[in-house]
Amino acid sequence: MPGRYRLAAAAIAAALLLAGPALAQEMPPAPPSGIWSGTLGDQEIRLCLGVKTSVGNGAYYYLRHLQLISLQADRQQGGWYERGVNARLDPAPRWTLTETPKGGLTGTWSQGGKSLPVRLDRISPSRRDATDDPPCGLMTFLKPRLTSPKLVRTPASLDGALYTRLVWDLGALSASALEGFDLPGDTAALRRVKKLIPSAAPAAVIDEGQSEYVACSLSAAGEFGEEGQYRHTVTPALILPHWLVSAEASSFSCGGPGPDLETRYQVFDLTAGAKVDPWSWFDGPPRNPKSLDPFEARPQLKALVEAAWRRAIAQSRDCADADPDEWDIHPAHEGLAFSPQLAHAPAACAADAVIPYPSLAALLTPAGKTAIASITTDLSNPPAPAAATAKKK
Repeated sequence: MPGRYRLAAAAIAAALLLAGPALAQEMPPAPPSGIWSGTLGDQEIRLCLGVKTSVGNGAYYYLRHLQLISLQADRQQGGWYERGVNARLDPAPRWTLTETPKGGLTGTWSQGGKSLPVRLDRISPSRRDATDDPPCGLMTFLKPRLTSPKLVRTPASLDGALYTRLVWDLGALSASALEGFDLPGDTAALRRVKKLIPSAAPAAVIDEGQSEYVACSLSAAGEFGEEGQYRHTVTPALILPHWLVSAEASSFSCGGPGPDLETRYQVFDLTAGAKVDPWSWFDGPPRNPKSLDPFEARPQLKALVEAAWRRAIAQSRDCADADPDEWDIHPAHEGLAFSPQLAHAPAACAADAVIPYPSLAALLTPAGKTAIASITTDLSNPPAPAAATAKKK
């Protein structure tokens, strides 16, 4: 039993001794806490009881399909009932459990007029598990659900340009997602760009220290007995003959505040084989990385972008007080897009401020004018629609 649960049990016992036998009889027994394996009916399951928000709550899964089902302690009637996205039966199935002298659990699962026996043996946490974490947040509980991610390559196209989707199959942790992409070709410049594109590939070692999606699953189960959702996708936002824009989106709901959402863009020059900072295309001194104002010394550009952004979010009342911390710049079909980076703001507030390319001409450096001319030329000569005929590997 984790250290803090031993302390809690000792405190309850001391209080009962001081309060006397009458009070002790009125106090309900403390719910069991730990990890068990055994059977529900004739199906093998693994069960945990004990999360940070409530010692009595927990979760379980069938070893056959490994989908997490949350359990809520019923404070009034006793026992537990199933809840969460995987608890689809109505009325909710109920559990009654009794701890055996050897630390196991026996009881029944019931739903409507159906009842199944539950027989479980306690499992001791592995040495790798931190003793102060709740049982549902331990690798001992999660491990049977983990499989090595499988990379699935799928032909795709964007505006006629071919690329390959790279999607990692995470098995039972399907609420999480990892995705990247690859471009055809093998020139020296393209090889350099491919090394610079952000990677969503999972770590080679599948554990909470190396794999963020695994850590997210442990955290969510440990906090609430629920499934974690960790999404990290890198997709092409624009593919042109000489330019590439990647969009790296991250979102996670792992039991804490959130969900947290973020999308960052990067621009690559496919001719030079290099990453490009579009801020360098504008007149003015180099950006001060310590400045809180990304438009420092560029008042005309700031006025242009803020006016376009306010128009883009005008229909959302929740955005009146939104104030972007930073802006990502990237080429788009209609013009240069300024994407606001906002902390914990509604999704509607993240609308791009798109400035038509001709409207920027007076604000650009010679290098910026050359880059924009190359981009607009590419946009005016799109590739012929490409049919992704390659078979899925």
